[in-house]
Amino acid sequence: MKKITPYKTMAGALKALDNGGRLYNVFTKANDGTITNSELLKAAGIFSGQDQAFLYFHMALSPLAEAEQARVVSRLEPELRQAYAAAVPRAISVDAFEQEGESKQTVTVQGYPRFLEDQTHFSAFIMVPISAGSVTTFTMVPIFNQFDVYELFAEADCTGPSIIVAATSGRQRLPMERTTFGGVIKELSFETEAAASHAYYLETLYYITE
Repeated sequence: MKKITPYKTMAGALKALDNGGRLYNVFTKANDGTITNSELLKAAGIFSGQDQAFLYFHMALSPLAEAEQARVVSRLEPELRQAYAAAVPRAISVDAFEQEGESKQTVTVQGYPRFLEDQTHFSAFIMVPISAGSVTTFTMVPIFNQFDVYELFAEADCTGPSIIVAATSGRQRLPMERTTFGGVIKELSFETEAAASHAYYLETLYYITE
């Protein structure tokens, strides 16, 4: 999970995004008026994964006015612009997350994170891939084995409905301040039906603090 510092101006966004790509992208030129896939990946700090790059792009542009965002989007090379239009991450509220969210959907959600200190009160499991040669299988492991886990509330007093947010394990604990998380919705499993307090969790890729 990486922290995003959003672009404050359209000029700043264009300068950062029309960056020429990495050294091996020899046919990509900086400041040529077109943002390519390789330039978008570089700005997002990744080497592959178009959906993740689109999530970064969407979140980093969020403070700009709609007209400014549209002008930046218009600089994407045509095929990339078409792909982005079909995959714009959905903004979903804490209240709607469980009812309207779908597994593998890329979304942003905003709220106040509270670290889940007591692991005995949340015994959820997640699917993780295990590769052996060319064969990949999946196994169930406790979510705390893979992630730091937060409850995300819509309100600052941490009352009302909450969702589960999974962050990179071992990082500095997030403060309880208004935060926008971007990531992928994934399913949760429990040992018993009675223990099933949430159907999904958000595996976070990026976040913005206010």
